[in-house]
Amino acid sequence: MGSEEPSTWGTVFDDEVVKITSRRAIKEPVKENLVGLAFSGGGIRSATFGLGVLEGLKPLGLLKKIDYLSTVSGGGYIGAWLSANCKRAAVRKAASGEAPADPADKAAYERASVDWLDESANWRDSIAHLRRYSNYLSPQVGFFSADTWSVAAIWIRNTLLVQLTVILAIAVALLMPRPLSAIFQVWPHVGNWRWTTVVLFVVAVAGIAGNQLRHNRYGGVPFLRSTSWAAGLAAAMICSGAAVGLGRVSNFHPFTDGPIDWKVAAPISFLLVLTGFCLLPAAVKLISKIWPGDDPPKEIITRKAGYRPWLSFR
Repeated sequence: MGSEEPSTWGTVFDDEVVKITSRRAIKEPVKENLVGLAFSGGGIRSATFGLGVLEGLKPLGLLKKIDYLSTVSGGGYIGAWLSANCKRAAVRKAASGEAPADPADKAAYERASVDWLDESANWRDSIAHLRRYSNYLSPQVGFFSADTWSVAAIWIRNTLLVQLTVILAIAVALLMPRPLSAIFQVWPHVGNWRWTTVVLFVVAVAGIAGNQLRHNRYGGVPFLRSTSWAAGLAAAMICSGAAVGLGRVSNFHPFTDGPIDWKVAAPISFLLVLTGFCLLPAAVKLISKIWPGDDPPKEIITRKAGYRPWLSFR
C-alpha cells in the first residue's frame, strides 16, 4: 500500500471517461459532452421533488444519458434510492438463472431485472415501498415510541445549541464597545487626528446619498460615472473652498469645547458632504486606473438582482 503512487486527477478522470464511454449506447467522444444531475438538500421535500424529476426524465429516455449524480442531504435520500436500485437491477440481471420457480415471482423478478434507468423499468413497487417508509427519521410514531422521544430530544438539543450560539454572538457584539471606551476617552485630545472622524462621516453620507440616488433614478445617474470625474473634481474644489472660506470668515472651530453655532456648522457640514459626493466620479476614475482586470468599473454604487457590488461595470 505504501509503495503505490497516489492517483492524480488526470488518471482518475481518464478511467471515468473509459467507463462512461463503455456504458453509452452510442460510441462518441464523451470527454466534452459529460452530463451531470444534482439534487440539492431540503429533507423529504427535496427527496420528493427529486423523485418527480427522475420520473419525468425516465419516459423520455434521458436517465441513461446522465453520467454523474451529485446529491446532498435530502437529495441524497432519493439519490441513494436510485443508485441502490440500479445496483440491485444489475445484480438480478447478472443472476438471471436464479429466478424463483413460481411463475408470479419469476415474472416480478424479471421485471425488476430490467435496467433501472430504462424507459420500460417498473418503478411502481419500489416507489410504493419508498412512500411507506418515507418517515425515516421516526419510523415508529406514538407517545411511548423510542423514535418519537429520540426526535424530541434531538430537536430540543439542537434548538438550545443554536439559541446559545446566537445569544453568545449577541453578547460578544454588545461587549465590543467596552474595550473601545479608552479610545473614545482619549480621542477628544488627539488634535487634528479628529478630522478622521469627519472624513469617515462624509464618505458614509456621500456613499449612501449616491446609492439612493442611483436606485431611484431609472437608467443611472450620468454624474456618478467615471467620465464625469473632471466636473466632479471641479465641483468638489468649489464646495470645499466655500466650506473653508465660510469657516474662516465666521471663525468657526469644529472641535471647540464650548457651544457650537449651528447656523455656521450646518452649511459647512452640507458643503463637506457635497464635496464628498462630487468626489465619487473621481474615485471611480482613480480605481479604474489601478484596476487589475480588463473590465474596470465605470460607475459607482449600484445593485443588481442577487448581487450587491459598490461598483458597476456597465
